[in-house]
Amino acid sequence: MIEMKLAIVSKFESEAIAAAKKYFTIVSYNPDFVLAYGGDGTLLFAEELYPNVPKIFVKHKSSCSGCKLLDLEKVLKKVANGEYKLKELVKLEAEVNGKKMVALNDVNIHYSPPEALRFFVYVNNKKVNGEFIGDGVVVATPFGSSAYFKSITRGTFSKGIGIAFNNTTNPQKPKVVGENSKIVVKITRGSGVVVADNQKPIKIKKGDKIKIKKYKTRAKLVVI
Repeated sequence: MIEMKLAIVSKFESEAIAAAKKYFTIVSYNPDFVLAYGGDGTLLFAEELYPNVPKIFVKHKSSCSGCKLLDLEKVLKKVANGEYKLKELVKLEAEVNGKKMVALNDVNIHYSPPEALRFFVYVNNKKVNGEFIGDGVVVATPFGSSAYFKSITRGTFSKGIGIAFNNTTNPQKPKVVGENSKIVVKITRGSGVVVADNQKPIKIKKGDKIKIKKYKTRAKLVVI
């Protein structure tokens, strides 16, 4: 068996190293795999640090309320033995004022108190109804649809890109559009922020346009 290189992203690094060192060479650069050991935020951070490298995602007991815990060492052994498949996940790219962000979960456009955001939403240059007033809008991937998108809509989806309208005065049902769609959100009043996953936010104001589309590459998730 050829020993492979593994990077670790975790608050519980010593625990992860103890389980992994039997099967992998632990590295911090150019890994074959990345172990994200913790909660959902750990996986998002791991993809930000090591984009497109296959992720082994194992939840730590501190982040697993009501879910089935996996045995970390058994998972790593299976990966080392080649007993796994790779699942590719769509990512999103958001651009505003020349700045770009990439998201595995979602792009969140949110107001800054005390004034609500006014905005238009366009999908492939076609306006979605009229002007919206509210907290903002969340654009999610299928993987991210179980996060903030679900808390707004009470639903998820498995294909395409989802658009959730967050607490708008004129209620709008969520939309799921094709994954090759191009989405534009134009701010007509108020100020706010754009956040991709848990990255540093970008401030937005009246007149700004946030352009969102499928990113050029996909994330890779190891499935046992």
